Amino acid sequence: MGGTEGLVVMVKKWLAGDGRTKIIAALGILGMALILLSQLTDGTKPTRPETEEADLSAAAYARELETRLSEMISNMEGAGETRVMITLEDAGEIVYAREEKRNVDTQRETAPESPGKSYQKESTEQKYIIIDGRDGRQALVKTRLEPRVQGVVVMCSGAGNLKVEQDIIHVVTTALNIPTTRVCVVKISK
Repeated sequence: MGGTEGLVVMVKKWLAGDGRTKIIAALGILGMALILLSQLTDGTKPTRPETEEADLSAAAYARELETRLSEMISNMEGAGETRVMITLEDAGEIVYAREEKRNVDTQRETAPESPGKSYQKESTEQKYIIIDGRDGRQALVKTRLEPRVQGVVVMCSGAGNLKVEQDIIHVVTTALNIPTTRVCVVKISK
């Protein structure tokens, strides 16, 4: 008897039975409906797309760098009030651990027309290492690369002084490991 036929038979019995039987039958039908609905959904919680998560973490990373640089620069002699803006090239990168299998097959021909001729066939198979994590099975993270800094704008009240500007550029380029061409220092207008 199929699932729908069984349901039809139960509904007919429910309509023909007394009050207590109707309640039990209704609870049984409700239970079956809930089981059916739970099987239709995959049971996973909805998640944000990876790019959206990466964008959020990159923005948080940029804000953290801005705050730290702003504090450092404002404590420099002559810098005064400071604001910092950082732009990023990318959202960073996650490198996953992989296992690699390499096969080398060497064959040598012994035919009289080509004595000593050999062939070598190489094949490589790579696959990600999967582990059981708290959110189910997932690839093992080898390393996380921070987003790359594209440019920095520093606005401060002491930017009119050439020595202060050079010191700020030196601090920013050293802290972020970027060239001086990616740093702009300007004076805050009063």
